[in-house]
Amino acid sequence: MILWMISMWLRFHTVQGTNCLCSSLGQYSLVCSFSDAHMGDTTRELFGRQIPFRGRRIAEEVVTSLIGDKENQIVSFGGCSAGARGSMVTIDLIREHLPPSTKLIGLHDSGSYVDIDPLNSGYDKFTEQCRMAYDLYDEPEVNAACQEAYPDERWRCLCGQYMLPLVQTESQMIIYQYDSYQVSNNVGHSPKYWSSSDCQYATYEFRPKMLNVMEEIIATAKHAVFGANCYAHCIVESSKVSDLKVDGMSTADQFFRLVDDHEKESAISSCVEVNCQPNCQPIDLGSHWKC
Repeated sequence: MILWMISMWLRFHTVQGTNCLCSSLGQYSLVCSFSDAHMGDTTRELFGRQIPFRGRRIAEEVVTSLIGDKENQIVSFGGCSAGARGSMVTIDLIREHLPPSTKLIGLHDSGSYVDIDPLNSGYDKFTEQCRMAYDLYDEPEVNAACQEAYPDERWRCLCGQYMLPLVQTESQMIIYQYDSYQVSNNVGHSPKYWSSSDCQYATYEFRPKMLNVMEEIIATAKHAVFGANCYAHCIVESSKVSDLKVDGMSTADQFFRLVDDHEKESAISSCVEVNCQPNCQPIDLGSHWKC
């Protein structure tokens, strides 16, 4: 039995550097396809040109080409950042293209975009970005659970807050409580320049939103959640998969427990302040830090 790691990434990587969970396993990377996070299957006219968005079709073809009719395979399908947004939307659709004996496991890292107004008035709210992407990709297909939950607002299925709890395929979901991509854009600058109001926003408005998403996911009893209290984004690209632990468990530990035993053990850091737990990626706080 082979564990296939099929990952979707926002940036280009070498195979060796793509996923530190499985340096010796069968692993394949789909780099950012047509800027649609592997969700689209349409052609749109943009800037006077016909632009194809075929990411979902590419993802499906890669998976079916690799696995084919092989029986009793273990397949991990996921990604980080935009890759996680794509994998959470696509994984249940991928399931339909695999033999029934396949054990399919999701790995969605840092795709939990939440519905919160930004402090930075010049930045589009993440939910608005989800809405625009849904329109741009010509209403991409989503799983039946999300269609049923949001029949008139299916754009929500492209936002992690709404989609992650509705993923039906057993998955590991990695969510930083202070997701640096979201917080930095919502606030408008890095923690080095945070004011006291920025700190209040990140700690008492943004973080509780992330915790609520984790609680909703855990309540489904289908997934394992890793929720470190760090200002960071994307862990599976780094050595932090083994170094960063919550309650003695790393993301690598959690993942392989899921693979080996279907054990859904979540780990959520309980401390409050940013980077309050050991082994978070250091951040430059600077002299302006007001937290």
